[in-house]
Amino acid sequence: MKKLLATSIFSLLFSISAASASPAPEFSQGSIHLEVGGSINSKVVGESPLAMVEVAGKSGIITGITLGLNNRLALQYDYGFFKSEDSTILGMKTFAESTLKTFHVLYKLNSDLTLMVGSQNNQFSYGNYIAPATKSALHFGFTGTHKLRENAVLFATTFGGSDVLLKELGISYKLPKANSLSISYVERKVKNVAVDLLFAPVNSHAEYTMSGIVVRYGCKI
Repeated sequence: MKKLLATSIFSLLFSISAASASPAPEFSQGSIHLEVGGSINSKVVGESPLAMVEVAGKSGIITGITLGLNNRLALQYDYGFFKSEDSTILGMKTFAESTLKTFHVLYKLNSDLTLMVGSQNNQFSYGNYIAPATKSALHFGFTGTHKLRENAVLFATTFGGSDVLLKELGISYKLPKANSLSISYVERKVKNVAVDLLFAPVNSHAEYTMSGIVVRYGCKI
């Protein structure tokens, strides 16, 4: 029975490879920068008192908008939706989904370092076997950049808070007409997420480590 419960929980895990952050665009009053992208080769490792399982992701979409307030200060909102591969549990095919919303206040300390302060809301849906769960947290961190050449920048981002942590390393390329393309590797952790079975009186918690390649296209409007 214990093995069955563990399999039911973790075979429904999903892959969310990012609430990530590409290099902060140049700020100016009233400027708007849009981004859209997705995840590649994403996976999640789920650990709980019952089991540890690794599951691949099926699809992931990331969108974001940055509004410049002046040449140092901006507001940023990101939205991500991710879905796992299908799993068959007790003869029923199902899947799991995650919605991630993040909000940041960005402040450029200098041309190569940006301070990030914000919040995130993680919503988890596991199908017919586990109750939906939500995990919210405040977080802060930094994005640092290093110019490789005129049209390419190396960047690293890290931010964390209570039970949440993100690390990202990537390259951003400047394209014509203020457009950009970024490719990065992201690893994100979310701890103490409730796992409550609907068909049995089992209440537990899990820690997720999510990773993958993220590709984003950005444009200034």
